[in-house]
Amino acid sequence: MVSYAYIALVLAMLIATRRQPLLFLRLAFLASPGLLCAVALLGAFTISPHLQISQTPEIYEKAIWLNALALVTARLGWSAGAHLAETRPLSSVTVLHDVSIRNGIILVFVGVVLWFVQGRGDTFFVSRYASDETAGLPLGNVNSIINVLIGTVVYYLVTRNHRHIWQAIAIILAFKVVYANVLRGIRADALDTVILIYVILGFYLSECAVVRLRHLAAGAGFAALLYFIGIVRASFVETGLQDVAAYSFLTENDGEVALHISTLSNITATFTGFIWLADTGYVVEPARTYLGYVLRIPPEFIYPDRPVDLAWVFPEVGQTSGGGTFELGEAYLTLGVFGVAVVPAAISGVFGYLSRRLRRSPYSIVTFVMLCALLAVFSRGAWYQSFAYFKSFITGLIWLVPILLVAKRMALPAAAGGRTMVATRP
Repeated sequence: MVSYAYIALVLAMLIATRRQPLLFLRLAFLASPGLLCAVALLGAFTISPHLQISQTPEIYEKAIWLNALALVTARLGWSAGAHLAETRPLSSVTVLHDVSIRNGIILVFVGVVLWFVQGRGDTFFVSRYASDETAGLPLGNVNSIINVLIGTVVYYLVTRNHRHIWQAIAIILAFKVVYANVLRGIRADALDTVILIYVILGFYLSECAVVRLRHLAAGAGFAALLYFIGIVRASFVETGLQDVAAYSFLTENDGEVALHISTLSNITATFTGFIWLADTGYVVEPARTYLGYVLRIPPEFIYPDRPVDLAWVFPEVGQTSGGGTFELGEAYLTLGVFGVAVVPAAISGVFGYLSRRLRRSPYSIVTFVMLCALLAVFSRGAWYQSFAYFKSFITGLIWLVPILLVAKRMALPAAAGGRTMVATRP
């Protein structure tokens, strides 16, 4: 019964928020592990080869209840953030207009992407994904940097009503998403770039302002592509498409049926694993969770003694994990049910505030960059670790330093009622 009730709650909330694409996506990503638990509970499935000690009906049901609580508080947090943004007056706005600055940003974007490509190595057609031969990068937030740069370029396109906006976006997607990410098997980074562009366009273009069936169809198609990449990226160079022919969502082992949906299964297992770990009385070190976020800002080559990532807690207790910590898992392990209620509300509140602020002042480069900084790691922040949001937000603040040196302050006319209008083509 709890599974059906949860599924109905998720559907109702998604239908009710289809006119707010960012909120729709926020709730969809947050709800997904609970949905998988609901399906697993109904079908008596396990969901991952990892942390099977936590994949019991009792923990599934608890995860569903916690996820339902988080959805409700996330929705309330969004509304509170939006209300706060609405009550704050607007007297002026900081804008970017200089085309030469835009051209400089494009050059930086191209350079950073090429650096990223060099660091990540060959495509999965040439070398095995995540092999020992694959090179690394000294910074863990390069994708965030790239996406913030992309967002800034898109700012110029949408605020000036650029006539070639769709052609420019197609080039960005081909270069960054396809060439730099998909062909190298890097799925989350590709997904976050697509989400960033889609959400930002929704603030300026009517065709993207509402989640439509064609958007869902396109999203499902892109998700299917990423799923396919996940199956073949580690073995294509050796076996071609053989893994695709042998793949099945349902597998049976020792009388147990396992439901495996790529990353989502492992993230959900991490969620149930954190519930199991917290309920056994495990106490996490404060420096490994929210209180240690500031200490984890410097890259490891600068601060090698920074706190160990929370995802490593499972090997330390004799379990294996597919990676990630999931927003609600970290919240429950750290603060219990209180954390599950407060953390999603706080994150959604920030999204709601920036979203409403940008709708009121779509020229504002400050609000625009800060929202882009969060969107730059949207899926990673929701599914892998909340720290990704925090670190990317810091990246956005750093990017604002040179931006504010060249931006201009513009007073808002009283007749506009404290709001700005989207620019018309000059």
